[in-house]
Amino acid sequence: MDNIVLQNSQKSATVKSVVKALNILKTLSHGFSKLTDISREVKLSKSTVHRLLRTLKESNMVYQDPITEEYYPGTVIFELASNPLVAHHALVYRAHPKMEELRKSTGETVTLDVIFGIEQIRLHQLIGTHNVTFLGAPSIIQLILPGASGKVLLSQLPEQEAQDVVDNIDLVQLTPYTITDKQVYKQEIAKVKQKGYATSYDEVEIGVTALSVPVINYTVPASITILGPKDRLTPHVMDFLDEMRAKADEISQDLLIRSQNNNSQLLS
Repeated sequence: MDNIVLQNSQKSATVKSVVKALNILKTLSHGFSKLTDISREVKLSKSTVHRLLRTLKESNMVYQDPITEEYYPGTVIFELASNPLVAHHALVYRAHPKMEELRKSTGETVTLDVIFGIEQIRLHQLIGTHNVTFLGAPSIIQLILPGASGKVLLSQLPEQEAQDVVDNIDLVQLTPYTITDKQVYKQEIAKVKQKGYATSYDEVEIGVTALSVPVINYTVPASITILGPKDRLTPHVMDFLDEMRAKADEISQDLLIRSQNNNSQLLS
């Protein structure tokens, strides 16, 4: 795991402690819950990590199981993540112009989704410009669906983590074409990881075709998707792949620059 690193000679003790705490929270988010493992991952002594964890507990940013004494993200973290539009404002802000360009060039509805645990969150949606177009909820939270965006989101997770997610969700048959076999779904996700995109034809909703690509350099897996009526979009869906990849790359690069700038501000 990559930790935030500061030049010790340039930072105050307070800022150094904040960065250490952030690295501990990042470690918890990667599934490390024991003091020994956390200490190893953040490259700090057990006593230092224990002191910081105690402070994080007091602010409800960390929870400690009273039986196992293991540590987990606390209620404040979940409160911050509970409002998708607030928690992911930076992503929506950077993705919107590129999504608008895709809507104008394709005429189809464009959505921005992220994954959180076993849920898929639609952060933003721009309705297509055609007279007949796909109308979806502008902001929804639902269990991950076996459609194009769901496949792309899961394909960005480590293989074992993606399989664990699939094992812990119910694949409800939404249409006759919905993937309901978990082994088949896992194989489909592996294919998407190799190809770098996913398509969906009638899998989530009859008459709807979708094409989705990943957005990288973000804190959680994200995707950009175009959706439209099957009869109109299916014959041309792959014609839009290069443009979608280009727009997703532009968003990803913008996110990377933002992350680097934030780290530079910490170092300055």
